[in-house]
Amino acid sequence: FGYTLLYNRLTVTLRDKGFNPRQGIFHVGRGRHDALASDLMEPLRHIIDRVILALIHLRELTPDMFTSEEHGPTTICRMNGDGFRTFINRYEQTMATTFTPKKGLRMSYNQWLDATVDDLRRAFRFDIPYTPLQIT
Repeated sequence: FGYTLLYNRLTVTLRDKGFNPRQGIFHVGRGRHDALASDLMEPLRHIIDRVILALIHLRELTPDMFTSEEHGPTTICRMNGDGFRTFINRYEQTMATTFTPKKGLRMSYNQWLDATVDDLRRAFRFDIPYTPLQIT
């Protein structure tokens, strides 16, 4: 669910900034898959991992926030409304967290998503290297 939120946020940002998100660099677009959003998402997967770990370690999600149903040989587990709201709240808090991706420059993860798409556009337009987020 978290990766889907991030993927959709990147897709919207790419479209807003004039990109065709279906044409990827590393991923191949198939069907309705936005390959460029998947490309940009790769170095950001740790954000969603951070959300999940916070929800678990802070015990913000509880077993009663989930239901399970048997459908033949398969069990389907779903988050209920309280779990969904808790997840979204933690996700939004995390995306608003500031960090320093480059020397002296502090920004939220949301701001960084916009900035990285701008950086990618400049890289294509001016034939300069694009540097993805690097965690050191």
